[in-house]
Amino acid sequence: MVAAVALFAAASCNKELPQENLPAVGETVVYTASTDGADTKAALNETTKKSEWVTGDAITVHDGEKGWTFTAAEAGANVDFSNSEGFGPYRPVLAVYPAGTYTANVAAKTAKAYIPTWQQAQAKTYHSPAALAVAYTEDNTFAFKNAHALLKFTVNTDNVTHVIFHGNGSEAITGDVYVTLGEDGVESVECLETVFTSEKWNDETQQNEQVSETKYGTWVECYAYHDDANKYFAKGQTYYIAVAPQKFEGGVTVRVKIDGGEELVAKTTTNPVETKINTILNLGEIKYEAPVAHEWAVAGTFNGWSTTANPMELVDGYYVAKNITGLNYTAPTGEETGSSTGIKFVNNGDTWRAGEGQVTAGTWAYVWGDGGNIYVDGATADTAYDIYLNPSEGDYGKFVIVAAGAEMPEDVVVEEEVVVDYWAVVGSMLDNWASEVKMTADGDWYVAEGIELTAADEFKFRANGDANWTINRGAEGDADGVVIADNVETTVIQGGKNFAVATDGVYSLYINKYANKVKVVRTGDIVVVEPGTTTPGEDSEWAVYAQFGSETWSEVMMKTTTREGLFVVENKTMNAYNKLLIKKYNDTAWKVKYGSYDVNYIKADRYFAVALNGGDIYVEAAGTYDIYFDYTNTKVYLMSACSDYASATEQIESGDAPVVESGTWLYLKPNSNWLQSNARFAVYTWDGGDQWFDMKDSDSDGIYEVLIPEGISNIIFCRMNPGASANGWGNKWNQTSNLKVPTDGTNLYTVKDGTWDNGGGTWSVK
Repeated sequence: MVAAVALFAAASCNKELPQENLPAVGETVVYTASTDGADTKAALNETTKKSEWVTGDAITVHDGEKGWTFTAAEAGANVDFSNSEGFGPYRPVLAVYPAGTYTANVAAKTAKAYIPTWQQAQAKTYHSPAALAVAYTEDNTFAFKNAHALLKFTVNTDNVTHVIFHGNGSEAITGDVYVTLGEDGVESVECLETVFTSEKWNDETQQNEQVSETKYGTWVECYAYHDDANKYFAKGQTYYIAVAPQKFEGGVTVRVKIDGGEELVAKTTTNPVETKINTILNLGEIKYEAPVAHEWAVAGTFNGWSTTANPMELVDGYYVAKNITGLNYTAPTGEETGSSTGIKFVNNGDTWRAGEGQVTAGTWAYVWGDGGNIYVDGATADTAYDIYLNPSEGDYGKFVIVAAGAEMPEDVVVEEEVVVDYWAVVGSMLDNWASEVKMTADGDWYVAEGIELTAADEFKFRANGDANWTINRGAEGDADGVVIADNVETTVIQGGKNFAVATDGVYSLYINKYANKVKVVRTGDIVVVEPGTTTPGEDSEWAVYAQFGSETWSEVMMKTTTREGLFVVENKTMNAYNKLLIKKYNDTAWKVKYGSYDVNYIKADRYFAVALNGGDIYVEAAGTYDIYFDYTNTKVYLMSACSDYASATEQIESGDAPVVESGTWLYLKPNSNWLQSNARFAVYTWDGGDQWFDMKDSDSDGIYEVLIPEGISNIIFCRMNPGASANGWGNKWNQTSNLKVPTDGTNLYTVKDGTWDNGGGTWSVK
């Protein structure tokens, strides 16, 4: 008799099935085969607890080079299997049940066989093609030995069509197996990778190609369907499933499908479980109960992602789950980001809420929909935590995870970063609200420097250059013109009123990354040139900072002209692709500078618009130039020496950038964040002076490429404003950290999912 082993018993055991040899022989080429005992063959005698052969059963007899099919003409415990296809004389052979296309090494007593992943349910027994058994002989008799383990279960739920079994650690249990036969039976059964072939599109060849992938069979699915009248498991009936022997250190899970629907967890355990060759593991009763809808529950790898196993208790206004483990980080197989471990929250049994990913124990964090698994920095698989959830704040709530037994820390307001493409200052001082000054990141703040404000000016903060002002921040109050104190952090709100300053001056304007505080810092006085006092050739407050010919960067003071607000540097020699900027003279802090925005690679005798904090201005062709700065209209003129600036025409498209004929190809794969708002991409390098290179996706594969010159080793990939064709820090939205050009053959940089600035990434080969 077979001892049934309860799956969830504190201590499990397996009992060896009885072994029997019942030979018989016939004429021509005949082998007599006996079975391995109880519960080992598809036709299980419930009275004797022994299996029997079925008429028409077939085995494969293999001599190491070829396999022959032998068929049983009758049923019984030991029967004759015959073949009339010229098998030849008896010799050392291996036999495998059921018959199939196998390979064998007879001398080593090994065979490559198969345990099916999908098995049809058979009441009181199991799927005949899954009854893997092997035998060796040097004469005309076979004593078959089992090469599998059995799972035994009883279904006690209506309309179950499928039962699925798997280890919580994705252990291999079906598919191709390598069987080794010893003196006393099957010595080992090793699961092999199974080759799956599919068609995939090849961008290089522009055609579908056959691609082979190797995977393990990490589950087994038993289906009930025989015909429309027999498509459910019979309640109270016993069934068996064949699997390979395996150790399940993290436990196992049994799922069911009702009327062929989604997989539902019917049973799970995290206790170690083992299946052994020629033994039965009793799973017991498989019964699915619809989850009780708890207002909040914790689900994760620790409980097989059950939505009901760990309901949270409402205590003093917080939902609490205690002694939760499995909050360590484990990377998913074959992936670089995310976690295959951790937890999520479940509301009313079916609505999932998750978070950012990694959290710090003892620190409050937000929880929302469609986030990644939550795990704790530094946790191990066995570290126990208590979890507190406050679902009332924000869209979905906030939570804190603490060491098991520790008190909940003070519930504090969680500041959540507002993710935008960029912030800008807009106001009456900028073309009467017609333009904006983009802000640059500075730690936890964004800043716009060198803004001239009078007490009559009003301003606000706006995101993304959006004319509809979808995301904006202004002052709390009932009327515009709310005066903001100098260098005081001040609360702002969506759709708030306009700000004003009390004192005229030059200011730096700040908004924090949470978009809930702003400040203004006065940095100087407004320098006013009174009408009628300007005479040509006098010193001004402005300068050209440029590469003049082969010189390094230098600063040259601009002189006044006969026109108020127009300044000039004359007779300066420049090489092709020399760069220049307009700045306040002798301003080492670079509080105010103007550079390119809409166009670059400037042609001779042209004027073009510049922007505050714009990028380097490139000169397209070598020449001797007069450079004018029209402060009043924020324009720069690049004139051939001694030419009248009034003869210039406007440049509205960028000129010709230098052609890089040889160098290193680099590639960028942006994440979904970086691809928003039709952003473009560029590479910045400071080797040998500041340089920018545009990136293009020439084959529309989502990967951007650029050829950079030889000798460059330091780069930054940048996400750029698509509304500005010129490259510069004023047009940059986001960036990677400082990177080194790889020297190990890698050339493709993939931006880490979910990140914006300096979020990390990985190099690989394109």
